[in-house]
Amino acid sequence: MKKTKDRIDRKAAKTQYILSIDLGGTNIECALVDRKGNVRIKKTCPTETWKGGKAVLSNIVSIANAVMREAKSKKHRVAAVSIGTPGAVDQKTGRVIGGAENIPGWKGIPLVPALKKEFCLPTFASNDVTLYALGEAMFGAGRGAKEIVCLTLGTGIGGGIITGGKIYRGAIDGAGEVGHMTVKLDGKRDNCGSFGCLERYASATAIAEMGREACKKDKKSLLLKLAGGNADEISAKTVFDAAKKGDETAKNVVEKAGWFLGAGIANLINLLNPEMVIIGGGVAKAGTILLRIIRKAIKTYGLKVNTKDVKIVLGELKSNAGVVGAAALAWQEIDGKERGSSLAL
Repeated sequence: MKKTKDRIDRKAAKTQYILSIDLGGTNIECALVDRKGNVRIKKTCPTETWKGGKAVLSNIVSIANAVMREAKSKKHRVAAVSIGTPGAVDQKTGRVIGGAENIPGWKGIPLVPALKKEFCLPTFASNDVTLYALGEAMFGAGRGAKEIVCLTLGTGIGGGIITGGKIYRGAIDGAGEVGHMTVKLDGKRDNCGSFGCLERYASATAIAEMGREACKKDKKSLLLKLAGGNADEISAKTVFDAAKKGDETAKNVVEKAGWFLGAGIANLINLLNPEMVIIGGGVAKAGTILLRIIRKAIKTYGLKVNTKDVKIVLGELKSNAGVVGAAALAWQEIDGKERGSSLAL
């Protein structure tokens, strides 16, 4: 690829796109995203985490090059590269420094330097859920708000914090690990090694597990029927579907998960005093049946002065949340709003 100047042409960037990448445990998504958060080209490939960090990086480069080739064929101009990754990224070196245990060998990967060398463009990177929060703040449910907390509820629970309209990263890009806040002192052991973590009681994995356990006590539950008679096939979606149909066993599982979530969110509201809490990820598809319980728990556990006006809403970006969030970081950098953490070296 022909070497380009690293300096960002801000005037030209108004008509350009971000080569935006979202690294997930199952798939890698890559897209061109414009200044308004619109996705123009999008391609997906398997992550293949079992092959190790170097292979995953190779897959990222491969899918990104495929998008770049199509962009070139359509004469789309690319202003920068940006990627959201599990874990934390050293904002000085661009290396992954931890928190991505689901990808063997990912810690220490020179993510930003490698992509910068490949594409000869300004390159940015940060935690994937942190960028989800920024994407919702700039282009989704959080537009107009400056103080936002986001949670993504999926296999685990991730979090992102926006303060003053900018990402709050903490000392090492590790802020927002809300899934690992302790909500039960004598609780279950988590993959992180601690006990009683929120994600052990309110993630999709936890809800499915509670559904399966509940079926052992109530073999007549609709849960079992929806799972084709096989309790091992019960997922979080099965639990929510059964609850929406009025199944008491499923409703009890949703109630328990919702109260844990609400208590955790109340802690975040008490600590950070946000204007808005945005909930995304697969579990958020449950919608009002879950939000109702969360809001009730927040009123129970949160300080009234902080909770009375806070908005609890669902994310709007859906399947494009990852790539739009990564692009949001790049556009914010291009606009000069995060000079102190710029990786456009």
